[in-house]
Amino acid sequence: MSKKKTIDLVVKGEVDFNGITIKHIEGGFSENSKTILTKDIALIHGVETKRINELINEHIDEFEFGIDILDLKQVAERDLFLKDNVLTKAEWGNAKNVYLLSEQGYFAFTCIMQTPKA
Repeated sequence: MSKKKTIDLVVKGEVDFNGITIKHIEGGFSENSKTILTKDIALIHGVETKRINELINEHIDEFEFGIDILDLKQVAERDLFLKDNVLTKAEWGNAKNVYLLSEQGYFAFTCIMQTPKA
């Protein structure tokens, strides 16, 4: 896993994505980069977040950490993410991983996903 310095995440509000409300989050990979949480990917594709995380873990070698994906439970700045309401403790839950994907990472993910919306 890369130790690349991450850029602070900023929640810009919420956006409508084909009738589904998701968080509009920027940062994490580079300043103003668009990012998406696996929780929001699950909403978009109509599956459980657990299944999204399983797919990522099964194909983890397809992603470059710090470029395509970050595990917010593993990065040192995770307290900042919690403090700035990017995620609440309830959203962390007992999940082993809390993944954040860049636009490039989300595209890579859709290539391995097998749903009609992918």
